Amino acid sequence: MSFTTDSQLKSLTLADGKKEQYIKDGSTTNLFILLRETSKTFIFKYKIDGSKIKSITIGKYPSISLAQARQKANEFKALLAKGIDPRDYTNEHELTFQDIANKWLQDKAKQKLTNYKDTQGRLNNHILPKLGDIKIKDLKRDKLINCILEVKLKSTRGDGYETKQRIFIILKDILNYIAIQGIIQDYISPLAGFKFNNICKDKHIVANHRFIKDPTKLKEFLTAIDNYKGNIYTKYALKLGTYTALRSGTIRALKWEYIDFTQNIINIPAELMKMKKPFILPISSQAKAILKELEAYRLGVYLFSTNTKIMSENTLNKAIKILGFGDEATFHGFRGLFSTICHDNTQDHGLTSEVIELCLDHTDKNKVRSAYNKSERLQEKANLMEWYGNYIDNLKNDK
Repeated sequence: MSFTTDSQLKSLTLADGKKEQYIKDGSTTNLFILLRETSKTFIFKYKIDGSKIKSITIGKYPSISLAQARQKANEFKALLAKGIDPRDYTNEHELTFQDIANKWLQDKAKQKLTNYKDTQGRLNNHILPKLGDIKIKDLKRDKLINCILEVKLKSTRGDGYETKQRIFIILKDILNYIAIQGIIQDYISPLAGFKFNNICKDKHIVANHRFIKDPTKLKEFLTAIDNYKGNIYTKYALKLGTYTALRSGTIRALKWEYIDFTQNIINIPAELMKMKKPFILPISSQAKAILKELEAYRLGVYLFSTNTKIMSENTLNKAIKILGFGDEATFHGFRGLFSTICHDNTQDHGLTSEVIELCLDHTDKNKVRSAYNKSERLQEKANLMEWYGNYIDNLKNDK
């Protein structure tokens, strides 16, 4: 038995011997009328993620009209399509930050990102304890900023700049997710148009990208890396970072299958790159020698790990601190070092700023020029990487 019109709904009566009965709306899936002797109540029935059948009471007829009940049922179905349980959220404005964050994190897990565990940890340790129970409608910019500024670290690893920056990125991504997925109609993030340096001014270079410029001090640092007595994979990751200027996340996730010793290049897939595009980096003779030495310690698919898990995010900066240079340099600083040295010596190596930026995987906004750069400048990149390798060696050897 079912109904499709208001007149049919009005005329519904219980079957003989029945005290209550569910009658299906023939035009709206999941919508039923619970028929009793003295009342008719709209009920929405559904399943989510393989669960048992759940139900939501919409209201009694005719206080709630058939049209209103159908509209509410369609709203519930829209939430189900987004993976949200409508029984918990009968109104989109009742959604909490944790509701959205959980769904966002589920989508991140499906993407199998190399930094998923780090992201999950930051969310659980630094964000959800402060913001999880707050309703999205009540989540204002000042609360988000306080969440970032009040970060407390478990160990003394500087001022927490990098952690704060990554938390800002996570928050902005989650709030953008609300609008992109259409979870709340016409939603505008409190962080829209807001940049991290609006919160932590003038700390980016000092705290996150700092590197040693003084040649004497730099020689000491590079020599200390060569003589590092800690984990062998950490040592070789630091050495390779010196000569390649790759980002920490990329270095740590490198697999042996990406290394082409015949063509002297590293073929890095898009998912490991910040710009989410495949990247080919020529390796200098010095970088190749480092990789050849590392082969003797090869035990798994990753260059710098003995199992299926990549090296943890803080390992490299921690090693730099152990070496005694934590106040002056970070692993990411190798990129600034490469950029500064190459830009300061263009007359020596004879290559343009564009080639330098290409080696750092800094995208050219001009699409035509960018396509040319990627297809035609591999040899120029190789020349620059070899020059830079020789420069570093000469610096270490005082030549």
